[in-house]
Amino acid sequence: MKNNLKVKKLSGGTLSSCFHISLPLYGGIVIKLNNSQVLRDESMFLNYYEKVEWYPKLLAISSDDSFIIYKYIEGRTKNNLNKEYLLKFLVNNIVNKYQVVEKKIWGRANFPVGSWESFLHERGKEAKMFINGNPDINFEIDIDNIIEKIALSNIKSEKPYLLHGDLGIYNVIFYEDKINGIIDPMPIYGVPIYDLIFAYLSTPEEIKDLYILDIIDLLNYKKVFSCEYKIHEILFGIIVRIGRCLKHHSNDVQAYISAFYFWQDKLKK
Repeated sequence: MKNNLKVKKLSGGTLSSCFHISLPLYGGIVIKLNNSQVLRDESMFLNYYEKVEWYPKLLAISSDDSFIIYKYIEGRTKNNLNKEYLLKFLVNNIVNKYQVVEKKIWGRANFPVGSWESFLHERGKEAKMFINGNPDINFEIDIDNIIEKIALSNIKSEKPYLLHGDLGIYNVIFYEDKINGIIDPMPIYGVPIYDLIFAYLSTPEEIKDLYILDIIDLLNYKKVFSCEYKIHEILFGIIVRIGRCLKHHSNDVQAYISAFYFWQDKLKK
């Protein structure tokens, strides 16, 4: 059996380490090591949505929460893809399956706050810190006003949904050019449109394409989304993404700044 056992280190997140182990007669499993709170949150999410076929099947959790074991999803991430098709898939198979949780908490599962608006202000404050701290970026924004507009539209959202929280295209696994799974949740208690916009903006391609406005209408948790509200959600998402780019992907910053002004102009018309 030793000769048939294959272990391969997978590319993981900034702090996590993942190992794929191929077991005879069983298939592949993944052992994931990370901060114990992060793994508790991930295992909570996978257990909560265990009936959603696109997530890894959780097999075991260590007694000290230092690692988890889940079923390996065959395939790899993909850059060259049909983004519009992917976003529709995510809405129909992931976002529209999110469930309301009976908790009065919002934001990151490991650091919740009292309201969705408070969480958005935290995200906006973090983004502004990176934007204002970069002398090469000449980009003035009134993010607080955007957040207030979003909050007014979500004022009737009395209970949060449990979201994946990191629904970027980089966490979508493809096998033989077909979507085969979604990995690496970082759970957020929030509003489903957040994850859709996050996915839309997770790569700089097609972020000025208007099809996103129609895809938002596919969300099933709210009957009507005004065009103004949709654009405010996109503008907020772009600002957060710019902050993230300045930290991790500086080459993409100008594409997002250009997209911000594009959508801002749409708001004025």
